[in-house]
Amino acid sequence: MITNSTNEIEALGIDQRYKAAPNAASNIEGHFHPDPNGGGWINDRGIEPLIPLETTITIPTADISKTLQPVRFLSVISRHQAAETYYLYEQNGDLKYDMGNKGTVGGVRQTSVLSSGRKIPKPDDCGTQITTYGRFNLIVNGFDKMIKWWGREAYSDFGFISPTPTPSVADVDTAYAIFYDGAVPQQKLELLTSGNTCIRFTKNSYQGLGTTTKGDINRYDYKISFITDTGSESPLSDRATVSWTISTETIGGTSVYRPLQPDYSEGKYGVFLTDFPIGPKGTVARRIYRTKNRKDGLTGAGEIYYLVEQVNNNSQNHYTDVVPDQDLITLAPSVTESIVISSQWKHCATWNNSAWLGGGEQNPYGIIYSKTGLPEQFGLVDYFDVGLREGGAITGLVPFYDVLLVFRERAIEIITVGGNGEYVISTLDSNIGTTATNTIKLVARYGVMFLSKDGIFAITGSVRGGSVYKVVPMSRTIEKEMNRISISALPRATATYSEREKEYWVHYPVDGDTENSRGSVFHVLNEQWSFRSGDGFYSDDRGMPFTCMATDPSGWIIIGLLPNIGPDIQGRRGSPGIGLQVWSASRFVGQYLSNPVVNQSNTTFNVNYIAKEKDVWESVWTDFGDDTKKKRVMSVELEVITTGNNPITLDWATDWGYTYTTSGTQIPLRPETIETASSEPVYQSGTELNSATWDKSVWSQTQVTRIRWDIGTSLCSSFKFRLSSANLLQIISYQIEVVGSQNKTLNQKGASSRQ
Repeated sequence: MITNSTNEIEALGIDQRYKAAPNAASNIEGHFHPDPNGGGWINDRGIEPLIPLETTITIPTADISKTLQPVRFLSVISRHQAAETYYLYEQNGDLKYDMGNKGTVGGVRQTSVLSSGRKIPKPDDCGTQITTYGRFNLIVNGFDKMIKWWGREAYSDFGFISPTPTPSVADVDTAYAIFYDGAVPQQKLELLTSGNTCIRFTKNSYQGLGTTTKGDINRYDYKISFITDTGSESPLSDRATVSWTISTETIGGTSVYRPLQPDYSEGKYGVFLTDFPIGPKGTVARRIYRTKNRKDGLTGAGEIYYLVEQVNNNSQNHYTDVVPDQDLITLAPSVTESIVISSQWKHCATWNNSAWLGGGEQNPYGIIYSKTGLPEQFGLVDYFDVGLREGGAITGLVPFYDVLLVFRERAIEIITVGGNGEYVISTLDSNIGTTATNTIKLVARYGVMFLSKDGIFAITGSVRGGSVYKVVPMSRTIEKEMNRISISALPRATATYSEREKEYWVHYPVDGDTENSRGSVFHVLNEQWSFRSGDGFYSDDRGMPFTCMATDPSGWIIIGLLPNIGPDIQGRRGSPGIGLQVWSASRFVGQYLSNPVVNQSNTTFNVNYIAKEKDVWESVWTDFGDDTKKKRVMSVELEVITTGNNPITLDWATDWGYTYTTSGTQIPLRPETIETASSEPVYQSGTELNSATWDKSVWSQTQVTRIRWDIGTSLCSSFKFRLSSANLLQIISYQIEVVGSQNKTLNQKGASSRQ
């Protein structure tokens, strides 16, 4: 019998199209990734705790439910050239961070809570967002107060969300005099029971406010502002007014203590701010502004404010103003320079040295931006409104080189800097948008990638060098997978890019679910796709329930999970992980809790690791070049990398059938020496003919070898196979041995043709 073998077929990534490339896969599920060294696909990944756990864990019984709630936000913040790394996440309404180690006392996790009682996002809410501006991070969610976080316990509210308080000014008492040794003191400060003050200077003094002419009216208006630790200035307060009239009366009497100069108010005066408001947390200075002497309102100065002094503290609660009008030079900012903003902005970004805020229930189409270099100071006219054109609400603000991308539900806008330095907004794409805010990530060499209801796209190009920005599809080979996505819960989707792994990950809910249960991975190394899923960590086959993902400075992918919580303590399991996880070379896929022991107010669990489930690589349907001819498949020969005594299972199907036939398992070792004393050392139970001995055996290098499965199909038109293993597996290529036939496909029996 003459058989034919296909050419060596390199194992490629997923192509779900009917006319797929013959060497593509119809499905790759689990922990596979391209091997940058040996080539092919290898499944040597798993997850493990970011902060290792002991063999037991004790949780306050009242906190069990809270401890096992899903992670709804995750970001890795690095400072001081990665010497200080924060794993910031949100769980059960608590915004907190881990410092990346177990601590110093009893292996306790170093976790600090920044804010509690925060809004827990629903499936149609993308949740908390973050952007880094200089040395601080801005955290918003569209509901709670915006947070400005500098690291560790240094945080405060962001922006000016309430008016600046008005100072209180004491009235000036010009009729106050003290008789002492026959003379009126040249200067006297005295707070009377009335609350008025008399801070008097001689009429020739340089210091002091007002005129000294009898009968003159003197009036001054005051405003203040706060300066925060970002250098931003709050809106000016409402004005506080003080006025006094130079008295025309004289002091009568003949006492020996009668002053030599009998005028009550001969001189200038100081003004006392009795209540100099203290600014909110984060205030580092306060500025005092006042007008020049407005006199009677007709002959004096106008309502123009000048800087009197910047008080560089946030503790002093009173102030005495003796600065003469001629020293007032610096004008106060206009009312348009700084305004009160809402805390209900949903999205944030840092671009062109300004902080940008947009979207949210209160203003779904609005965008505001701060003054350059002053991230908390927003001007009255520094604003865009995209609601005048189609595209839906704003769903994300993302800086991309020299532009700011404005994502909307059904469109993408682009903000650029015009020729005169002004900002200009225009439409990049009026048909493609996204509600999956947390999937928008910058991917090296490809631009900004994101998931939408229509698939996965990338924004590429630049306005420089003659190139233009454009939106290009990236998921044409996995459209069947994209059609499974639950559009109503798309805001739950999450993504990250790791330069270490050279992968863009995106996880999403499918088939009507409201939680992320599957993922797609774009491998930059070979520009191909695989899926992150499997038999399921849970009995409900949710696959990989990754609720949030981020990448740390070293390129490790950090994962937040959806733990499984049963109806009672006995059934509560923190699988597939307690706390944050890291994608690594682990042989496990998380942990679960078992054997609860309740002791007063605490419950102690055993921590058990979950072994990896089966990973699958599945070929596309192949007709060997002619689907009209029947043929028999005799064998499949696989080129793999030796990985020890780790069995691989091969199943096959014919003619687009759903029923698979198994051909058993093979071991990825050299067939010529397997089960002999010359085989490669295997560290197992010690029953192998060449069992490895610790500290004695010499391990061989991994080798390329071929293993074969006999198939023996009946006559068929098309054929496919799948490989599965919970063990280490690296697939490079394969060949299929087939016997041809001259038999043609039979005609279908049916109704007679119409005449």
